[in-house]
Amino acid sequence: MADYLRAHRLASTAGLAALLALAGWSFASTTLPIPQLLSGGSQPVLFQLLLTTLAAPVVVAAFPEETLRLENASRRRLWVYDVVTLVAVLGPVLLVSAVAPLLGDGTHTDELARNTALFVGLALGVYAAFGQTAALVVPCVYFLAVATAGGLPYGGYRSWAFPAADANPSNSTVAAVVLLVGLLVFAVRQRRPARPRSGKMRVPITPSGTSAVGADASRASG
Repeated sequence: MADYLRAHRLASTAGLAALLALAGWSFASTTLPIPQLLSGGSQPVLFQLLLTTLAAPVVVAAFPEETLRLENASRRRLWVYDVVTLVAVLGPVLLVSAVAPLLGDGTHTDELARNTALFVGLALGVYAAFGQTAALVVPCVYFLAVATAGGLPYGGYRSWAFPAADANPSNSTVAAVVLLVGLLVFAVRQRRPARPRSGKMRVPITPSGTSAVGADASRASG
């Protein structure tokens, strides 16, 4: 367990996740006046949305490609430890989202939890399907698309740009599904133990169509 925690940088991962959660809470009402390319004008986007996008590189950094290759070669199942890492990333956000309303300042904490879960799930799924670089690029591209093209001409956001909108049961469920699917895809594709190599040796075939072993035996008998 200790080796896993070091290899996956769990201390720094949890620390960065906690900083993002606190920053998302502190800047809950701060907006960015980003021009909308499709509808024209300017649609304010929460700075918190940008902070939750950073959850993607945090979770990617917790699963370096070199570490994954070594662990897969060891043919050990580590999904329980992976869940611990996921808790380290999502735990601070969920804690802030639960405690902040009790302190009387729960503005946009639902959006904080929803978007963090969304971008973590997106990063895990893309990582498993297309690799580490794509897992870093795709969430950032999605954020830029939401921020610059997700607004409607008369206010509000398009359905695919729901990370910029207020949280509700519908889009929160979508974020939860993305997280679950991303985790499952990651577990299947990146955590499948390597198969042991077969001890059988392939016999080379000569141009005549007979095996090299059979040809040698024929020459010896002749």
